[in-house]
Amino acid sequence: MGLVVVYCARMRNEKGCFVKGTSADNRCPVGTVRVRTRHKRNSEQRAFVKVAEPNVWMLRARIVWQLRHGEIPPGMGIHHKDCNKLNDEISNLELVSKAEHLDEHRSSFDHAARLQNSGDARRKLRWSTKSTTKRTGRPPSWTESELAAALQSVLNGESAYAVGKRTGISRYTLSKKARRVTACSPSSTQAGDTPLGA
Repeated sequence: MGLVVVYCARMRNEKGCFVKGTSADNRCPVGTVRVRTRHKRNSEQRAFVKVAEPNVWMLRARIVWQLRHGEIPPGMGIHHKDCNKLNDEISNLELVSKAEHLDEHRSSFDHAARLQNSGDARRKLRWSTKSTTKRTGRPPSWTESELAAALQSVLNGESAYAVGKRTGISRYTLSKKARRVTACSPSSTQAGDTPLGA
């Protein structure tokens, strides 16, 4: 049974290539209302209206205000009295300065600022020179006895990559400790007798 592919005659030719000058099937006409979700702002939803081609969208609240009262002056914004961003009735809208609008919604912006500040503090702690978890940002998942056994395997000739894959200890840590042990040990010491106090 063969696969049948149906192409839209307006968009693609028989080879499946796009034809120049054709419009997309999913293009919205002017006047279309679309509700968009802003995930970076606590998933708030806003209604947008397509006002011109190609893809010129405006907030529905601004359009409703402009139809009733005319142009919105620079430095001014539209505020929803009941804080429902999808309720764009003219009785629910008011014209306020951007400073007043920010004061009205400062609590939601302060929450975002607190989250940003806590993230900055975590990053500062993570990359400070006094941090014990500087390189990976998390404490090691292995114990000293596991490290000693893995290090012994590396010193006995097994590759640091294979030991690291088996034990979960990074290749960087194993090779660094192995170099330190071999640099500190006397040249007469055998590989099996190497002290592990690195």
